Parts: sequence; structure tokens; C-alpha cells
Amino acid sequence: MTEELLVVIGIGQDGPKGLSPEALDHIARAKVMAGGRRHLAFFPEWKGKKILVDADLEGAISQIKESYRQEKTAVLASGDPLFYGIGRRLVDSFPKEDLLFIPHLSSVQVAFARIKESWEDACVVSLHGRPMESLLPALENREAKIALFTDAKNHPAALGRFLVEHGFENYTLWVCEELGGPHERVTQWSPQSIQNASMSPLNVVILLRKQETAPRAAGALPLLGIPEEAILDRSERQGMITKQIGRA
Repeated sequence: MTEELLVVIGIGQDGPKGLSPEALDHIARAKVMAGGRRHLAFFPEWKGKKILVDADLEGAISQIKESYRQEKTAVLASGDPLFYGIGRRLVDSFPKEDLLFIPHLSSVQVAFARIKESWEDACVVSLHGRPMESLLPALENREAKIALFTDAKNHPAALGRFLVEHGFENYTLWVCEELGGPHERVTQWSPQSIQNASMSPLNVVILLRKQETAPRAAGALPLLGIPEEAILDRSERQGMITKQIGRA
């Protein structure tokens, strides 16, 4: 089996120390490294050609195509590259047999771990480069847990204003900033309290819907005693048991 020519490596805020020996070996043997400015900065001593992956994604992919068959190439991406990351675009641009993915922990996975909530039933919505209204279907569907990827426009404060304006104030916001890095911070907010807050641009937001309790009808009394239908053989003892209100 031939070695894949293009290795896509997920990396976290902890940089190289969070990478597996396999990932570090691929980076050490690569002649070309592509990634965002923050990712490339983790390897200041690395010698080789560097390709900056920024807003001009097509330009970066064109540069990778020009070199990856001649020189071993590593692409650095945040978290799990195939989870709302560059991975899908690379799969669409290169033969699958040329690709190897080595994922890191997803920021959503880490965020749920930080707030100590399971996430197999979570709804994930990316607001990165999308209108805030993209969130409405999940809210209208009353999703209990919503994980959000934000951007410079759809930041946590703007999200709080959006929730209030659209009548979805029954959510608690957990803002998870710089996950895995030295400046990590996890804070809890209401839609009202977060509207003027300033956050790191590297954040994931978790929305948790508050549990709703059905209001008791006016004048209704709490149910006391054991329900009559729970008494076995009632037909045989008709008239021989006390009324429900008198049973404890």
C-alpha cells in the first residue's frame, strides 16, 4: 500500500503537544505545510514551503495541487477537519486515495465535555459565513441542545440579541473560548446578559433549552394518596375501600 500524498492533520489550541506521534512524524517528513496563520505559527522552526490558507481558499488549494504529488504535503486544520472544516472541500478537490485524515478533538466535543453535558442528541449549526437566520429551524424545532460555530459577525453578543428579538429567551448560553489553550474560558449567560459582552473570536456556543414545567390549573389541588386504578381487584372490593382523598 502506498502512502497517502496529502495528510490533513487536525490541531487544537494546545498546538504540537496535543498531536499524536503519527501526526508529528508526518509533519517532520513533509516538505510543504499548509494551514491558517494561527496553525502555521505553531511551527516557527519548521523548514520548508508554507502555504497560507485564508479567505482565498481556492488559491491555497491550487498551490497544494501544484506541489503535493512531487513533495509530501501536510495540511493543518482546526479540530476535526471533516466536521464543519476544510476536510469536505479537500475531499471534493483531491482523489480520496491521495488523502489521509488524522483528526483532533472537535471543539464541539470539547465544549460539551467542559459543561458536563452529553452531546449525542445535540443539534449542530454553523453560523460561519451564514446568516443568523440559519439558526431559526433548530430553535423552532425546540432543540434541547444546540452547538454553534460563530464568526466575527455572528458573535455571542449578536446571538443574545437575536434570541431576545425572536422570542427565544428560554435558552441558556454557554460560551467556550480558546478551548484547550492557555486562555481557555467557559462562561454561562442569559440572552439578555450577554448582549454587550466581548469574547475571543475563537469560541463555540452551546445553547441549552430550559426545562419547562406545565402550569397548574387555577384552583387545582395537588394529588394526594394512591390512585384508585392502582388498587388491584377493585371490582371484588367495590365499596370496601376508602376514597382516594383519605388514603396516604
